Amino acid sequence: MNITLLLNNNVLLNTVSTIAFRLSVLVVGIFFARNLGSELYGEFVLVRSTIQILETSFGISLGIVIAKVYLTDRVNFNGAFFFSFVILLLSFFIFFIFFYFFVDFNEHISVSYIVVAFYCVLTVFFQLILSFQKSISKFKSVFLMSILYFFSSVFSAYFLTSAYKVIETAFISYILSMLLSLMVPLYCLSKKEFIFNVPFDNLKGFKFLKVDALPIIFSSILSPVIIWLINFVISKSDNGLHNLSIFNVSYLLYGLMTFLPIVLAEVLFRKVSVLINDGENIWSFIFRQSIILLLLNVPVAIIFYVSSDFIISFYGDDFAESKNYLNIFLICSFFTCTLPLLGKVFILMDMSIFNLFSNLLWGVFVFIFIFLNIFVFNFDIVMACVLSFLLSYSLMFVLQWFILYKRLYLQ
Repeated sequence: MNITLLLNNNVLLNTVSTIAFRLSVLVVGIFFARNLGSELYGEFVLVRSTIQILETSFGISLGIVIAKVYLTDRVNFNGAFFFSFVILLLSFFIFFIFFYFFVDFNEHISVSYIVVAFYCVLTVFFQLILSFQKSISKFKSVFLMSILYFFSSVFSAYFLTSAYKVIETAFISYILSMLLSLMVPLYCLSKKEFIFNVPFDNLKGFKFLKVDALPIIFSSILSPVIIWLINFVISKSDNGLHNLSIFNVSYLLYGLMTFLPIVLAEVLFRKVSVLINDGENIWSFIFRQSIILLLLNVPVAIIFYVSSDFIISFYGDDFAESKNYLNIFLICSFFTCTLPLLGKVFILMDMSIFNLFSNLLWGVFVFIFIFLNIFVFNFDIVMACVLSFLLSYSLMFVLQWFILYKRLYLQ
């Protein structure tokens, strides 16, 4: 088979890359769970979900935003890039101040703050670079990063957590793998594959903050904050850290099986931006791609359902309960498989405010359903949280498709 043809196939490259990143999370999570135990693994999950607030809301979202400027308004790219790093610096400062003075983790964890702080800064920067490259279709670079990341994270996680059964080794293994993977985009930058020699305009860069960056950042920050709140609530329940470990295993496996929607959304980002810039009505294009996603989700869900016992067995007997929650997440995947694509479409259609509103509404529904599931239907805390995801995402599925239908099809 022609290797050059394979390396020019964006769908294939991004699929392999996403599988490598997601698979590394699965394998590394198994090593962490088995080598650290359910209590320490629960502590790691609590810290990790806290850092994801910045990783998702600032790393991934800013990468998408500056990619949009790069694709649609190249003149303002330098200003957007500069203000993105200003936002990152301010967010790091506020984040650490808030959690140092207002969130007391001492009763839960004893991890080194220096290790966590370095991991936090590096992972946000890593996700920003990765998200930017995907959005501008630099999938060869992403592919090489994913391969380096997979092997380095798996080997470092196994040997470090086997030798030193402390939480710091989990974060250090991630730090080593990210540093190694970042060598790829730095090499590409040295070869001038990315264009930065464009005019710098601070005023237009500030406009970028108001029009593009802030709505998307606020929209993106809601999901990781809600996940963190759920993790924190679970950790406060009876046998909390064990329950948190059980929930996290099922949630990670759910995240692993949803790689196809993310792959397609990332690959189509540039295509959709071209269609919109050309004044095309993209309803039929988005509808066809969404049908494909729903159809592809069927065999993926069946595979995970049939093999759930086998997969969870790798984590150990302490995590056997995760299967019950994973089965509910499999149903949830049918409501979420089209949402990554729709989210990027709304961004490109300058509907970031609607994204913000829908994410806020989703968060409200999540906690309403958690309250009802616990105090009205008497579910345990983990089942209440999992069911709330299913119900709230089903409502978001209806809402977002209704708005897209009204905005595109009825025009």
